[in-house]
Amino acid sequence: MREGTIDQAAGLRRLGTQQPVNVIAITGGKGGVGKTVVAVNLGAALAAQGRSTMLLDADLGLANVDVLLNLGRLCFLFLFRLFLLLWDWHGSNERG
Repeated sequence: MREGTIDQAAGLRRLGTQQPVNVIAITGGKGGVGKTVVAVNLGAALAAQGRSTMLLDADLGLANVDVLLNLGRLCFLFLFRLFLLLWDWHGSNERG
């Protein structure tokens, strides 16, 4: 490869050396059946086992994970914005 050129496959090779990510989605068509309670307790149980966890409540209208975890709404929004900033930073470092 010529010096100064971009190795387009470098990112793919790095992906192969990272730990796999498991995604668990808790879904349902009806409100009020306990999806958030299940998600919070599952995340807490996995974290208690030493697993890295991230919980995203995608119900943009009625998200209440912050209530169950006793976080203030502003704290939750701050953490979400911080996550987005870190995600963007990580992506920009991957791109060079």
